[in-house]
Amino acid sequence: MITLKQLPTSVKLFVERCDAFIVGSAAYPNANIETVNDIDVVIPFHKWDVACIIIQTSFISDCEDYEKWKAGVNLNVYGGLKFVDDGISIDVWPSDLNKYLLSSLVKYVWNPKFNLRYVCCVNTGEQQ
Repeated sequence: MITLKQLPTSVKLFVERCDAFIVGSAAYPNANIETVNDIDVVIPFHKWDVACIIIQTSFISDCEDYEKWKAGVNLNVYGGLKFVDDGISIDVWPSDLNKYLLSSLVKYVWNPKFNLRYVCCVNTGEQQ
């Protein structure tokens, strides 16, 4: 199980300052930080400005120049940003968490700040 202490610095800041949720494979209860390829983070719309500041301040200080930093941050498929922190690919985007709890996009959701984990149920259409 991944713990808050094992997460990259940017993800910790998203969780603490933006009330972010981790979704997807990194939120899986049996996930291991060594085997996770990427971390998907959902930021509430009203905290997206804070998340953008975290990304900017975290990585501009690590890069010699702005052009190198700009090359390391890309748009992801969901309209958010994709970058690498501590060797782990991070996908972060603004959205409403209810969208994911009510759909089949992800199976696992985790809030490390409060250690809340949700496993989404799938309706198979079978009668019980």
